Amino acid sequence: MRLWQHGIVLACLIGFTSLVQAVPLTSARQVLDLSGEEAKLAYPVQVRGVVTYTDPSWAGQFFVQDDTGGVFVGYSGKAPPEIGQLVEVSGVSHPGAFAPFIEHPTWKAVGRAALPQARAIPMERFASGIDDGLRVEVGGRIRRVFAKSPGQWGLIIASGGHRFEAAVTSKTPDAPLPESWVGSVAKLRGVLGADYQLHRRGLAMVRLFVASPDDVIIEQAEEIDPYQQERIPLSGVGQYRRDLAPGQRTRVRGVVVARLAEESLAIEDETGGLLIRGGELASFSPGDPVEAVGFEELENFLPVLQDAVVKPLDQPKGLPAIQYPPMDKIVLGKYHACLISLTADLVEISGRPPADGSGRGREIVMTLQEQGRTFKAGFADSGSEKDDLPFEPGSRLALTGLCLAEANRLGRVDSFRMHLTGAEQVSIVRPPPWFNRRRLGVALAATLAAMILSGLWIISSSRRNRRLRAEILEREKLTAELEQAKKQLSQRVDERTEQLNYQISARNESEVRFKAVIGERTRLAQELHDGLQQGLTAVALQLDTASRLRERAPGQSMHHLEMARTLMRQTHADLRSSVWNLRSRSQEDFSLLEALRQSSERLTEGSEVEVRVHSSGDLPPLSELQEENLLRIGQEALTNAIKHSGCGRIDIHLGVSDLVLTLRIQDTGSGFLTDLARGPEQGHFGLSGMAERAQRIGGTLTVRSRPGEGTLVEANLPLSPSDPV
Repeated sequence: MRLWQHGIVLACLIGFTSLVQAVPLTSARQVLDLSGEEAKLAYPVQVRGVVTYTDPSWAGQFFVQDDTGGVFVGYSGKAPPEIGQLVEVSGVSHPGAFAPFIEHPTWKAVGRAALPQARAIPMERFASGIDDGLRVEVGGRIRRVFAKSPGQWGLIIASGGHRFEAAVTSKTPDAPLPESWVGSVAKLRGVLGADYQLHRRGLAMVRLFVASPDDVIIEQAEEIDPYQQERIPLSGVGQYRRDLAPGQRTRVRGVVVARLAEESLAIEDETGGLLIRGGELASFSPGDPVEAVGFEELENFLPVLQDAVVKPLDQPKGLPAIQYPPMDKIVLGKYHACLISLTADLVEISGRPPADGSGRGREIVMTLQEQGRTFKAGFADSGSEKDDLPFEPGSRLALTGLCLAEANRLGRVDSFRMHLTGAEQVSIVRPPPWFNRRRLGVALAATLAAMILSGLWIISSSRRNRRLRAEILEREKLTAELEQAKKQLSQRVDERTEQLNYQISARNESEVRFKAVIGERTRLAQELHDGLQQGLTAVALQLDTASRLRERAPGQSMHHLEMARTLMRQTHADLRSSVWNLRSRSQEDFSLLEALRQSSERLTEGSEVEVRVHSSGDLPPLSELQEENLLRIGQEALTNAIKHSGCGRIDIHLGVSDLVLTLRIQDTGSGFLTDLARGPEQGHFGLSGMAERAQRIGGTLTVRSRPGEGTLVEANLPLSPSDPV
């Protein structure tokens, strides 16, 4: 193609681009549909819409919405229009830090109009930010109310696992905070605005800008005034309480033992410690007695009181007594958020910039070890990174500070760290040994020098030995040939021996594996039968109860439906745990009698069946295998009685007599003929499974029943004379 033809094509392209850019974008949707690269081309924009939100601190910027969507209008150099004004905006497109907006705007008001109807959207869509600039309606529970600026309130809303902040413009600058909103379920109508991450043009978080308190519609006020309810001990936060309604706040008291950040405190009472998250906590210091009201949540699998309102108490100040717990109790999380003192060996110490990003001072991080357990402790230090660290590795230190338990990815507490206020909370019990790291470096340097000298001597000696090596070369060659022949013969013998051994071991391994597979299949079948059938029976009972109460007591009916959902989720978790054999529990936290009682309560809740659980004699400690199988026998017998006997009462007795531990389950049901009971051939594994479990732990199982006289299931486990009874 000739040069003049290239020029014609280029001129046509330039003319076409100019023509496209001369046609303005006339709707918010057209602006929002631009890609980042397209928005950089500064397309002309002419939009007519209603001002949905602005703020005096925005320097004239505002949101405008038309029939197609909402868009942000940038700095114009003059005061913004009022909310509700109908305006005509002209400007150019800009890619923005998250969504495109109108830059270099000029605008004029042409009247007033009602605010657009707020579009109700689910929380997942709201959190995605795709409706940036649009007037929307979302629901949630108001968790915290605070003052953002004169004439503006801030709300923290929780909904569906998400948290977001709403800015509400009050009607008067000096209007009091609507503290009665806290704990309420509400709908909020406002403009969705996205906070961005400038370096990657991505979403950081979303906010809701509410133009008036009238756009906060309280659907359900907080049912119970938390300040009128009984306060609970700190150890009770996060524990099961049947009277704790969803969204209900909890009231606690304690003494502040540490401040972790601007919005985080640790408090302690006689039962334990607790972390509190909330606003305006900077005025509290260690030793202050306080009362806190907040929402119970889990943070890294540990309880925390979130969005708490903290008030001082008119009581004497003073820190609680420092505790000196053993290491095995600390790693289990029993002293979480408590002041403790312990001694440990310093393994490593380092300094790093402070976590708050202020750049002032440094943070000292120590790695310590005690009784085979490794943990970290840290504190803020005013020194610079170049200053010497205050302690040497190898020292034995005594530390006093806040214990913070840490959970693994499975939710089990298995470690901890210590938060210290400063170096004054650390003292040296024993200095490091003389042979420390610095002296070790000197010794290594001297050793290296000796090795270099030895190397030089070896080189000199090798030159002298080279002549001798040439003389014996022929002799070595003959010897090598002989050794090679011996090696080949030995290798062939070893290979054949290895083949024979492999064949023998493969046969043995195959037999062992076959027996293990058969045993594991039997165990899994029992686990699936025991866990799944019991869970489904409990779900069926809850659903039957909900059906009976549906007409006359809908509220109670919904409670039993929620219980059915909870039981179904628990059954699902138990089923997966049984299949993959991942269950692990702590011996010291397990009680066979309490487990039987909890199982009976769960299976019969909402039904008319009465279950009595009692014991006699001093129950000895049992192995995990014995406890597990006795629990499963009791659960299976209880399930069979509820499902098949039509009984009104079940007695469960666990006792020890004459070195025999007996588990007895007696019901008052219809009974049956034991000779005619259905077994595995008919697809029923209950009785055979209980018998196999009893046999597995060296015990026996007896089932006695007659029609009309109820059923007795009795498992007897002989105890050795060495077992304490």
